[in-house]
Amino acid sequence: MRRALLALLARVLGDCAARDQHAAYRSVWLDGYELNRADYYIGQASSLLEEALHHFNRRQKGNDSPDPYLKIWEAQNQVLAAVELGSRTAENWFKAGNITLHMAAVIRHLEEGEFFQDALTYFAKAAQMDPGFIPKIKELLADREKTKARFPIWKLVTKDVAKTLKTWEVGKLPSMPIVQSFHVATQDSPDVCSSG
Repeated sequence: MRRALLALLARVLGDCAARDQHAAYRSVWLDGYELNRADYYIGQASSLLEEALHHFNRRQKGNDSPDPYLKIWEAQNQVLAAVELGSRTAENWFKAGNITLHMAAVIRHLEEGEFFQDALTYFAKAAQMDPGFIPKIKELLADREKTKARFPIWKLVTKDVAKTLKTWEVGKLPSMPIVQSFHVATQDSPDVCSSG
């Protein structure tokens, strides 16, 4: 009887160990999948941003072209999906900040909204996770400064970001809530459903 109980106990413990090992493998696989998916969404956002810039430039030259706002809206949704899936890596937050900074320039020029705070939030999160991203953010802004002559819309946001970055210190980085600039409905909006 005692042997049977010990054998049963060993089998149960073995099953638990196998289940724990399976859970660990599943967790590793899921983490990798989420990061790959986040990279995909960042790539999609980048492509949509390129389309928005193409439409923007055509409109600036007086040509007929779709509204760039629509592509920016789609790109923002891709960035939000990437941030949700890749929230554990500073690199992903940095990429989200970079794309959002570019969207901020277009949106600000079109006077259709404000993405500046979103870009700062993503950059702050990257820097909080890895302070080594502060120089990368400054380098990115320096690159934008160089291309300002080709794309004057960058000057609309790079100066603001550079000014904010001067106040950031390692260990004293701001904690900013993540907000989504578009799709924010108010209680008076027809998009808000009342319960009851």
